[in-house]
Amino acid sequence: MASKDKGDQKPKTENPWEHYRAKLVRRGEAIVLGGRSNDTVGDLQSDYEPLFWSLRELEQYVSQRRSQQVTPTLADVKRDFCDQHILVGDGTAPGYATDSDLEEFLKANPAPGKFAKELMARRWRLTLSTIETNLKPHRKKK
Repeated sequence: MASKDKGDQKPKTENPWEHYRAKLVRRGEAIVLGGRSNDTVGDLQSDYEPLFWSLRELEQYVSQRRSQQVTPTLADVKRDFCDQHILVGDGTAPGYATDSDLEEFLKANPAPGKFAKELMARRWRLTLSTIETNLKPHRKKK
């Protein structure tokens, strides 16, 4: 049986953000794409899952805090979700959500999946229907 040498394998691409592929930058109060994407569909698909789960955790957090008769604030969310880089960002890059996005989430408490798609549509400047189409698995035609 022939074995593959390590040198024959395709090298992994390094992701400086480690949690998401889109390069986002802050311009004043706005968060915009910081570079072009050679694989928009792949970038959207890889970013959606961690963004969705961060928002799902935020939804549970808000629900539990409210059941304790405590109204969570933006400062609470930024403190307690500082490890959710794709949502709130870190020292190297911003996350998908601005402060106003997080305040909107706290006020309206929308469904995490829908809100994740809306955040992606805002940052990528694409329509919500385009985001939804790109997130669907593509099936090969027979």
